Amino acid sequence: EPASPVRDDSQGEACPTDSGFIADQDRATIAKSFTLPRNSAPRVTSPVAEEGSMQQIINELTAFCTSLQRQHFELLAKFQAQEVEIIRLKER
Repeated sequence: EPASPVRDDSQGEACPTDSGFIADQDRATIAKSFTLPRNSAPRVTSPVAEEGSMQQIINELTAFCTSLQRQHFELLAKFQAQEVEIIRLKER
């Protein structure tokens, strides 16, 4: 039996939740934003415009990572509270 339900990934995903689905949707959205249509002509951009575009991408990815971290910590706290409750109930 695993020491903690949070880290048991022997059966696949450690904590299958709706947030996994949300993360998949976010990854798909990001992937779409990085792909150009096949028939698109190469764009000529100034270094300043390209730098602004890259900064926007960095900002979006930073926000996405921050959101994932928050979800991770919320789930971790939830599972730890459940683990404490399970131990308390077993002691009865």
